[in-house]
Amino acid sequence: MGRMRGRIRTLAVVAAGIGVIVAGALLSPDGDASARSAWVAEPPSGERYSGPDPAREDVLGDFDFATAAAGAGPAQARGSALHASECVAARAHDGPADDEQLITMVSRLTDRGWRVTRRRTAPTAVAMAKGTWDVTIIPEGPTDPPFLSLLALRITPACEKLLDSR
Repeated sequence: MGRMRGRIRTLAVVAAGIGVIVAGALLSPDGDASARSAWVAEPPSGERYSGPDPAREDVLGDFDFATAAAGAGPAQARGSALHASECVAARAHDGPADDEQLITMVSRLTDRGWRVTRRRTAPTAVAMAKGTWDVTIIPEGPTDPPFLSLLALRITPACEKLLDSR
C-alpha cells in the first residue's frame, strides 16, 4: 500500500512539474462522479513482460509507434531537466484522442509488451506497465487546444528518490 501511495505521489509531483495534471473535478447530477472517476484495476492479461528492462529511449520509441499507429498529432518536445533523466519518459501530442485512437494506442503498446494495469472512465485514462515503467495515457479533450499526454515513470528506488526530491 505504501509503495502504491508513493507511486501516486510521485506521479502527481512529476505531472505538476511538466504541466499534465488534469485540473478540476467532474460533477455528476446523479451523484456517481466519485465512482466514475475512480481507477479500476484490470485483471492480469497475458504474460508479464520478461525481457530486459526498457531504456528510456525504448519507452519513447514505443510511444511514437503507438501514437503514429493511432494517428495522433505530432509530438511536442519537453525540455525540463526531469525529462532528461532516465526516470521519466513523456510525450504530448496535439489534437484529442477519441476512443478508437485510445484503443489503437493501447493495442499497439500491448503488442510491444505493455500490460494494462488499471483504467479510469471520467476523465478517461489508461495505466500500463512494462518492466520497471508505469505509463499513464490521458486524452485531454476539453482543453484548448486539445492534446494527448503519455507520462511514464520508472519505478525503482533510485528514481523514486530522484522524483521525491523534486
